[in-house]
Amino acid sequence: MINTGSDWYQADKTAEPGACNATETGATNNARPSRDALSTGACVGGLLNSVMTASLFAANRLLNLEPYAIERDAACFGLFLLCSIVPIIRFVRRPAQMFTAGLSGWMLFVAGYTIAGLYFKHLFSALQPPFEVLIEGGLVYGIAATTLWNVRTIVHARRGICEPDGLQDRLEGITSTESKLWLYCWRNR
Repeated sequence: MINTGSDWYQADKTAEPGACNATETGATNNARPSRDALSTGACVGGLLNSVMTASLFAANRLLNLEPYAIERDAACFGLFLLCSIVPIIRFVRRPAQMFTAGLSGWMLFVAGYTIAGLYFKHLFSALQPPFEVLIEGGLVYGIAATTLWNVRTIVHARRGICEPDGLQDRLEGITSTESKLWLYCWRNR
């Protein structure tokens, strides 16, 4: 089956239980990023760059805030952290989209960070090079996505979804194409 709708990234909606071939059920499209994830990533990248720009401006141009440097830096860090966890909160039930949104937003932030480093000459020596920042952000979002995926798998297993009896009743309640495919193949082995 070929999904030609406007939401072709969301293969779960059009999956048919009955075929054991992943290409027929649309399971191969499920790993592709959705438009929601990419738009969230773009918004998060813009927010992170805005917070970074405001922080650099406040630290380097507003000299009257120098006596309050710790408070200023703490406020900027809190705002940065709040913007960073938006993909985690928004896609808590969809780890692949969470990773896509987080990493795309983080890549936009690293691009802005690199441009800021060209303007502020000692930014990379005072903080970190852009490659290290990219790796650290990717690790954070990767670990969060993996953790949430494992928690989701454990919760599904605890609910008894992996048990073979009553599979047909459980097929209607499952949204993941891979889970439907696995359960159908398990039943018809």
